[in-house]
Amino acid sequence: MDRTSPLIVCFRMEFIKNYTIHTLNLKDHQWQTCLAMEENQHVVREFLDTPESCTLVILMHPGGQLSVVDRFPSKSGRARMVHFRKRRPVVLTAENLNNEILLGSMTCSPLEHLHGFLEKVMVPALSNPESRRYWPSLISLDMMQHIQSLRASVSVMLRKVEGRTLLPLPSGLERLDKRYIGAVVDVGLINSIESMVVEWSYHIHDLLKKDSCEVFLEGMCPMPQEELSFWENRCSELESISNQFKSSEVVKIAELLEKIESMYFPRFQKMYLDITAEANDISIHLKPLKPTFDELSNAEITEVKDLIAPLMHEVCLLWASSQYYSTAPRFIVLLRATCNLLIQQAIKQLNSQDILRGDTLENLTQVRTALDYLEHIKMVFEEHRGCLSQYQTGDRQVKPWAFPTKMVFAELDRFVQRLQTVEVRLYDRMRLKKMEFSGVKGRTHTQIAQLLHQDFTETFSVFCEKTSDCLDVSNKDFEVDACCFLQKVENAERSLGAVFEQAFNLASGLEQAFKVLEMFGTLLARPMVACKAREKYPILIRMFSAEMDTCLQLFRERMQLEEQPGYAAVSKNMPAVSGGLKWAQQLQERIHISFNNFRFVSDP
Repeated sequence: MDRTSPLIVCFRMEFIKNYTIHTLNLKDHQWQTCLAMEENQHVVREFLDTPESCTLVILMHPGGQLSVVDRFPSKSGRARMVHFRKRRPVVLTAENLNNEILLGSMTCSPLEHLHGFLEKVMVPALSNPESRRYWPSLISLDMMQHIQSLRASVSVMLRKVEGRTLLPLPSGLERLDKRYIGAVVDVGLINSIESMVVEWSYHIHDLLKKDSCEVFLEGMCPMPQEELSFWENRCSELESISNQFKSSEVVKIAELLEKIESMYFPRFQKMYLDITAEANDISIHLKPLKPTFDELSNAEITEVKDLIAPLMHEVCLLWASSQYYSTAPRFIVLLRATCNLLIQQAIKQLNSQDILRGDTLENLTQVRTALDYLEHIKMVFEEHRGCLSQYQTGDRQVKPWAFPTKMVFAELDRFVQRLQTVEVRLYDRMRLKKMEFSGVKGRTHTQIAQLLHQDFTETFSVFCEKTSDCLDVSNKDFEVDACCFLQKVENAERSLGAVFEQAFNLASGLEQAFKVLEMFGTLLARPMVACKAREKYPILIRMFSAEMDTCLQLFRERMQLEEQPGYAAVSKNMPAVSGGLKWAQQLQERIHISFNNFRFVSDP
């Protein structure tokens, strides 16, 4: 019968289907949905009908979807799988299907799969004396040592993946019993136990050398809650090891080492004592900080400042009371993580995507509030640094904070610097909105200044519409954009300063000079324009002084005329007295107008 006949195809498909459904615990419709896809059908048929296609893998993903591939995936993620392998490159038929195919399944964790294979297949098989009956004794011993070593390594690695540390037990421990204590014990067993104690010390050393500062070395920005979780997990893990030390098997090992006066017994004792004291001390003293950090994480930006002093008080209590945590490296980690939390709060509240685009006054107020509490923590830190002695209790001396402040606030200072840049840009935008540009239409200077002012406004609008994250200190795009913007602004201001200087020099008198100042208005606040304006203020004062001298001269001349006999003041359509008063009023207004025009002068 031809292998492509419907009966043969159906039989081979049913074989694969039945094994897959039963192994992966599938519903029939899941298999039908899988085969409904043309590419999946093609892979299955290639495996059945093509000699060169020797592997078929069916994966079940966490969502229940099935996928079919012709090789083992390099990364299966959390998918479970079944696999079919040909013994040799042949076409599969109904007759040879059972003999030419190997079946298997694998969990979503290959390590668990390997561990189960060793525990249920390899170790029992090789531990059976009948399996090694015809082996030379040296090969048999070497093989058992290797398989036990592999078993221990896989067990330890599996527990590490799960976040736990497992102390592997030596092989042959079942031969150790209390009745052998004091009697002659197998030398090979003693060597195995002592080797395992050395291996335990390595495992515990690897655990203890892990430090929470490693995340900073990797360029990450951990929160203080992660520091607390690190030590909580460390305490839990060491407690697990301590419980393993209390197990009956390890107790027997300790009794044996003590009885035979093994040189490894003191090492064993020291391990047991060291692994509990440090983690318990740190975990107990860090726990009270958790509610404060949680409150700080959920606080509004206006509430953060009031929480800093109580937090620093608790931090000082931690430094004064904890025996193991009161070291500079560990404390710097906690303080840096606290700074990261404050930075995160600022970023969360300010919303970097809209800070340059939304309501300018509101955003500027929030930025200044954030800057206020970010600077406040440094002040509170220095205050508590100077009064650590008041936290001393009993005979325990409180060590000073001898570490440099820069090591604590490096990230905070960079963020504050970036926030100050944003503050300046927001302030520029607010002043830009309030700028009013006046002047006489059609005049050359007015037209040039208006064009430059318009170009400045457009440049700022383009800068604010940039999509780069302005609060991310690692984002160099914002720095590049800000630098380009400042260059354009300086060029525009420099041109405005030149126009101002030229217009002021062409002014024919004090009144015209004040008109130039009025025309530029709030543009005089721009640094480059203000620099040119300050150069002209002494000239303006001299012009005003000359105007005062002129008014004084007019007043004196009028007084001299009034004193001449027979002089009669003639005023336009006014009697002599009221006409004289009107003249004096006009002279006074001339002085006041010039004096009041100094309101356009912002530089004292």
